[in-house]
Amino acid sequence: MGAGPRRVMLLTLGWEDLPRSVEGAPGHERLREPVPGVLLECDGGWLLLDTGFSTAQITDPALRRR
Repeated sequence: MGAGPRRVMLLTLGWEDLPRSVEGAPGHERLREPVPGVLLECDGGWLLLDTGFSTAQITDPALRRR
């Protein structure tokens, strides 16, 4: 058996509509943020990781650019 996944697939599981006020903007403005996930093909089958979205990724300019 191998050590680790055979294949990694990055997914967008959906979109979350958030108030832009998370960034300090007026509350009536909205952001549409992706909800990321990772699908791993392992020796025993598939594993889905629902990583969710992170407020830190929205508020930190360096993370947001990624």
